[in-house]
Amino acid sequence: MAPTRRPHDATGDAMQDPRRDAKGHAGGSGAGADAKGPASGGGAGGDAGGDLAGYAGGGDGMGDAGHHPGKGGVALGQPAGRAAATADPPGAPQPRIRRRTPDRTLGQTPGRLAVRRFLRRPAAVAGMAVIVLFVAAALLAPVLAPYDPIATSWSAIRKAPSATHWMGTDENGRDVLSRVLFGARASLLAGVVSVLIAAGIGVPAGLLAGFAGGWVDAVLSRIVDAMLACPFLILAIALTAFLGPDLANAMIAIGVSTAPRFMRVARAATLEVTGADYVQAAWSLGARASRVAIRHVAPNIVPPVLVQATLALAAAIIAEASLSFLGLGQQPPAPSWGSMLNAAQRFLTQAPWLAVFPGLAIFLCVLSFNLVGDGLRDALDPRAR
Repeated sequence: MAPTRRPHDATGDAMQDPRRDAKGHAGGSGAGADAKGPASGGGAGGDAGGDLAGYAGGGDGMGDAGHHPGKGGVALGQPAGRAAATADPPGAPQPRIRRRTPDRTLGQTPGRLAVRRFLRRPAAVAGMAVIVLFVAAALLAPVLAPYDPIATSWSAIRKAPSATHWMGTDENGRDVLSRVLFGARASLLAGVVSVLIAAGIGVPAGLLAGFAGGWVDAVLSRIVDAMLACPFLILAIALTAFLGPDLANAMIAIGVSTAPRFMRVARAATLEVTGADYVQAAWSLGARASRVAIRHVAPNIVPPVLVQATLALAAAIIAEASLSFLGLGQQPPAPSWGSMLNAAQRFLTQAPWLAVFPGLAIFLCVLSFNLVGDGLRDALDPRAR
């Protein structure tokens, strides 16, 4: 009996090819042959039969279905209909990979971080440079001053600025530049000493009030409120008049009048620090109150106190100039910026340079301390970046 022949489709004898167990699905305008992978074609593909492992995408002509994928071919196991949806169009921009910027603050001490933040503020750096110039001028005044600041010359009374006297002369023929340089000593010394006195009184009182609490805090706070109720300059004038007109007494009066501000800053910082976890941990370990206050609380209230000290220096310089202007600070003939302004008020129209240069020195010095104080406040803030 003759063997029955299998039916075949329109592709002819492709179904009777013994190599019908192909690896792919071939498409073309005619019969597919030896399909081992995707092939391209523009017409109907012949069924290679067997276990098909992939599909062929449409192309624009016939090709070798066994070895060359078509122009529209896709990956194995992906239907040809999804090729247009998944493939990127020609010339499409590739996604950029963002690299995470490393944190440069890791492993650095708080002091270095504060210095870096301070140096990123040009105004604060400029103020610090001006302060350094004033301090250098005050220290080197005997070397930089061209004349004796208290030597008079009756032949050079109220001379305008010239090559001989760069800032002119005063009503007694004294060189204004030499007096401004030596006057910086009195003003800066008064500011530094006054702030040290104020911090020595206010910081321990604020630390005690914030750490002890209770009736101690209430009593110290009421005393501070009573002192702050009186204007700062009025209180300083009253204390200086009581102690006597002198630069040392003026510094004491300014320091005592400024102490309430330090007390309030130190108390607020102490109340904030005492609630921190490391302070509570020290208490839980059985540390004494004195050790907690000195080792854990006091070092952490230094930043706000330092900022307050910088700002108080500017106020102390203005206060010393005001007291000297009123005759309660530096006494003549010793130079001081405030006493120079006091003497210049009688000659504002005839010799305006007598008031311009001391006033400009006060303005630049006070402005520089304020800029540095603002920069320190931002630099010492732990939340700043």
